[in-house]
Amino acid sequence: MKNQYFYSFCFFLFAMATSSLKAQGCSDAGFCTVNSLKPHQNDSISVQKNQLKIGFSVGKADNEITAYSQYAEYNRQINSKFAINAKVTSLSQVGNNINTFGLSDIYLSTNYRLNKNLSFTLGTKIPLTDGNKTKNGGALPMDYQASLGTFDLIVGAGYQIKKLQLVAALQQPLTQNNNQFVAENYSVNSPLRIFIRLRILNEAVTFYSEYLILSKLQTSFRLLLDC
Repeated sequence: MKNQYFYSFCFFLFAMATSSLKAQGCSDAGFCTVNSLKPHQNDSISVQKNQLKIGFSVGKADNEITAYSQYAEYNRQINSKFAINAKVTSLSQVGNNINTFGLSDIYLSTNYRLNKNLSFTLGTKIPLTDGNKTKNGGALPMDYQASLGTFDLIVGAGYQIKKLQLVAALQQPLTQNNNQFVAENYSVNSPLRIFIRLRILNEAVTFYSEYLILSKLQTSFRLLLDC
């Protein structure tokens, strides 16, 4: 039976790999930080019934932009099979004499553990902005937007082999954003002239910190390298 689940998981990976996909690096479009899709240690914290977390990251992006991301997250373990997760995020960007801040997205997800090795995740991302923030009447590029501005469907599966955890996930936008940025609308001396329309923020190196408020206090630091 265990082999059957493993083969099913491998088929899931194969089906995703053979599809025609357009993707980006993990600058947190969503599923990279969904609680059930992140690696977990098998300790007492991981199985607590209620978890409340706050976290932040600092990232250096393209075009001399520094991004500061914040979030608050609640996890509820309903029983040994089901868990639910809710997270709200915000983002600020600084660079080229432009400072922006705004609420980003709400992430809602549920996780079902079929057995001790195999689990499935289903969720959605709800934008809190349309991805078309403006400054002085002009639309800003995606590099300065707090959210991609899309409603997304998130599905994933995880398989654990002893201490090795394998996770595959797909985040599919169900709508398009409303970004109206056109570089040619800015003067040739404007730093925004070199930006590309609908460019997605790419955080190459990120300092990440997470605080677990309920249960017991825990701080973790990770360096994320984006390809």
